[in-house]
Amino acid sequence: MNKEEKLRKIDELPPRRKKVLLKFLTDKSSEQIMMDLDISDNALNRHFTELYRNFGILGDRYERKRLELYQLLVSCLPDLISESNDSHPDGDVTLKENSIYIERPPIEKSCYKEIEQPGALLRIKAPQGFGKTSLLTKILNKAESNGYKKVRLTLLDVDEASLNDLDPFLRWFCNRVCRGLRLSAQPPEKFGQSEGMVAECKNYFEDHVLSQIDCPLVLGLDVVDRIFPYPIAKEFLTMFRSWHEAAKDDKNWEKFRLVMAYSTEVYVPIDVYQSPFNVGQAVELPEFDKKQVHDLAQRHGVNSNVGNEVKLLMDLVGGHPTLLYLPLSYIHLKNITIQEVLENATKPGGIYHNHLQAIWEELKKHSELIAAIKNVVDTSEAIEIKPNELLFQLQSLGLVKSTDNNRVIPRCELYRQYLHERLQGEE
Repeated sequence: MNKEEKLRKIDELPPRRKKVLLKFLTDKSSEQIMMDLDISDNALNRHFTELYRNFGILGDRYERKRLELYQLLVSCLPDLISESNDSHPDGDVTLKENSIYIERPPIEKSCYKEIEQPGALLRIKAPQGFGKTSLLTKILNKAESNGYKKVRLTLLDVDEASLNDLDPFLRWFCNRVCRGLRLSAQPPEKFGQSEGMVAECKNYFEDHVLSQIDCPLVLGLDVVDRIFPYPIAKEFLTMFRSWHEAAKDDKNWEKFRLVMAYSTEVYVPIDVYQSPFNVGQAVELPEFDKKQVHDLAQRHGVNSNVGNEVKLLMDLVGGHPTLLYLPLSYIHLKNITIQEVLENATKPGGIYHNHLQAIWEELKKHSELIAAIKNVVDTSEAIEIKPNELLFQLQSLGLVKSTDNNRVIPRCELYRQYLHERLQGEE
């Protein structure tokens, strides 16, 4: 489910349930939500039951379902606002018409220019929570304003079985693209009957997609790193290199432009002459700098003493976009200072508690990641992490950043403090 779909579902919720969700996402406890909304425990539980159903959260464990709901929807928090009771007596929660987006020049203009090139291939890499999906959305919207067709797919939507079998995966891919373009064509029952599966997929795409449109098509593929560990990755990714090469001498393939977003270095073993990761244009999203954080704070209503407020925030989280958006969105809603928010930021009910808990749950799935991050947070020196797959996973989670000589340090003081204390408690 991409961000646009999540926001649409939130917008369709009954007003009361939207308020419950917003308070939950800003780390209000159940007791606080019941007090603020004057509802009973049973009523609150009914709201959460419906929220789990609305967003496909399954299972029996109360804590796990709450955590999954938070992980799924917290990225939507900056797009939600709560109007005052004077302007909205029913206290409805509405969606911003234009969510706050901080540009990182010259990245945006460079991306817009790239998709105008025949056969363009644009690669966006950054840790989770750095704004890849937001930038991808901006690029696709720009493509649409240019008169191009656009389709956006997230590889989170692919079922596990298809990730282990190239034929159903390619059929899923072609079907989703056709649906996105409102084309009636259906993929064959099976690829690879007369030629190889990748060759037949290319023929299908040329005959049933590119030949049916009279303008460029920009395809946005989000969360591409989802497929890196799976058997289908190599053939699917090398397919895009061949499509990119085809645009050099084929007018039909000139129309196809690809934008891929992913969170980690590519560790799929691909021949250098077949890889899509060494052609086209690469974009790596940096942290926000001080000026951009200052802008973000002011656009969230922090106008008095903004310099000191920004310093407090950046001392803790650096320029990490999501870790900046969370408290700034909260103070925008509650009319309090950043210092007040940060005093209890990592404690239960604090603004970062659910985010940090989600990271800890992910780390616990992999004992080798626990050992690696422990080495990082237990020292004041930059260290080397081996093997590379461990380094890539920690970078993907946004927990570390590189210094010189392929060494890493904690991404920010928040992560260093939290993980150091948490790991000490586990000993």
